[in-house]
Amino acid sequence: MSRREKKDPNYWINMAYSLDRQGKYDKAKRYYEKTLEVDPENLEALINLGKVLGQLENFDEALKYLLYATKVYPDVVEAWINLGAVYNNVDNTSEAKRSYDKATELDPSNPKLWHNKGLVFKRLNKLNDAISCYDECLRLSPGNIGAWCDKAFAYMNLQEYDLADGCYDEILKVDPNNADAINGKGCVQVSKGNYLKAISFFDLALKIGPGNVQILMNKGFALEEAGNPEEAQKYYDAAIKAYLPQ
Repeated sequence: MSRREKKDPNYWINMAYSLDRQGKYDKAKRYYEKTLEVDPENLEALINLGKVLGQLENFDEALKYLLYATKVYPDVVEAWINLGAVYNNVDNTSEAKRSYDKATELDPSNPKLWHNKGLVFKRLNKLNDAISCYDECLRLSPGNIGAWCDKAFAYMNLQEYDLADGCYDEILKVDPNNADAINGKGCVQVSKGNYLKAISFFDLALKIGPGNVQILMNKGFALEEAGNPEEAQKYYDAAIKAYLPQ
């Protein structure tokens, strides 16, 4: 390595990128750190070092670099997004929300930011606020299956079963063979006490995902509630078998 290369942050960061893409996070970390030795305010190195440290579950160090990135570059959305993600990982929901507030302020047309902000409200059990964020995400990205799923989850917890059912219908418009959505429609019927109707949805979901533990458990529960405990036990046993390593 030449003396010129040692002083060139691009040399170090390109090495870091290559290792990062290969999932070699320990080595990538060292090269991002080398970049910052040469260029202490290198934006890409600050953000990517924070992300790599998050992958290594060194969250305190990740926060240090990402907080510095947001201080030096307060208008860079990616810095706030990654800061919010790390705060989420350490269950600091108030700071995660503040980070996503800033990110959505800077980039209000980014559906992923609204979805992530909704997930923060979900963790705070502020489900109506979460739904508002999912709605904004879906306004920007109507086919976002993840947002529809999380919106359905929120409605289920609010006991708004018809609204949850409508969310699952929206998913099935995008992906007619989505086993999770069909399972969700079964769960709606269980919540309403319509166990036989629920079983028909679970049967359909199991045709798509025959080894899905949650669906097997749900069908077992519906059968038990419908007064068929022996048949229910078969599905509980099948769920246990599917769950345990072979």
